[in-house]
This record gives sequence, C-alpha cells and structure tokens, in this order.
Amino acid sequence: MSETKYMKEQAQFLAKCYKILFWLVILGIAANLLTNENIAAELPVLYWPGQILTFLFSLAYGWVLLRLVAENRRYRMAGICRIVAAVVSLFAESFSNLSVAAAVMGLLLSITALGISLAGGYQEYQGHSEVVSEADTVLSEKWLKLWKWYVIMVVVMAAGMLLILFAVIAALVISVLELVYLYRQAKLFESITGRIDG
Repeated sequence: MSETKYMKEQAQFLAKCYKILFWLVILGIAANLLTNENIAAELPVLYWPGQILTFLFSLAYGWVLLRLVAENRRYRMAGICRIVAAVVSLFAESFSNLSVAAAVMGLLLSITALGISLAGGYQEYQGHSEVVSEADTVLSEKWLKLWKWYVIMVVVMAAGMLLILFAVIAALVISVLELVYLYRQAKLFESITGRIDG
C-alpha cells in the first residue's frame, strides 16, 4: 500500500511539473514573439518587455527542472544551465545596441549562452527520456531523437552567430584600415603640397 501511494504521489508530482514546463514553453514562445525583428520594428515598445518576460520564463523553467532533481539527477545540470544561459543572454542583449566592440562582446556572450543551453538541453532531454523510459519506451526514444534535432538547430544558430561575428570583426578591421589609409593619403598629399610649394 505504501509503495502504491508513493508511486501515485510521484506520478502526481511529475505530472504537475511537466504541466508547468508545458505552459512555460508556450508563454516563452509568446514572449519571444515580442522580440521578433518584424514585430519589434512595428512595435519597438514591446521588445524589452518581451526580453524580460523571456528571461523570467527561463528562470521559472530552470527552477522547475531543479525541483525534478529528486526524480533524475540530470535535471540539476539542466536547471542550472537554463538559469545561467538566461542570465548570460540578458547581458548579451544589453550589449547589442552599443558600440561595435560592445556588439562583439554581446555576440560572444550569445555564443556562450548557446553553448550553455546546449549542455543544459542535453541533460534535460536525457532526463526526460530516462524518467519516462519504464512507462513509455516510445516516448523515451522520441526525446532522444528530439535531442538530435535540437543539436542541429543549435549548430545552425551558432554558425549564423559566427558568421555575424566574422562580419562585425571584418567591418571593424575595414573601418580601421579606412582610417589608416585616409590618414596616409592626407599625409601624402600634404608632403606633395610641401614639395610643390618648396
């Protein structure tokens, strides 16, 4: 009787936590829409509220994952990574509209957050798969397949960020070289003027 009660309580706890995660994902998607480039262009006032809501939903998601540690140890790292990635992402976003150097720093922070998210995603998906494996092996396998899709998505995003980083650095180098060349050209014509006058 006590074992049955424990299993029922355990199942109720898991059901409650997964429902909370379900709704946090939906609310997070809605908050992310507020930061979409097209929406932000039309309604820029919604951008930072969207960023803050996304941050808060990520913190809440990480907290729920940490509550699941009793069911699977992988949720500890998943929760910590979710929270750390949210904090790093918020810092990265705050750098994005400043100087070129700050934008590079923001981009590096974004790539760091992406790496942390990747590590946390691995632990989360593995944890989900392990928790459900005895009750539903098909669903367990689906979590492992979803992890592979998640990796592909992160690799594509990271490649895009690296291309942007390369473009920003190239733009910075070109600007510096432009200054150097303009300065040299000005000096050259000053010296020619001096020779002509002399």
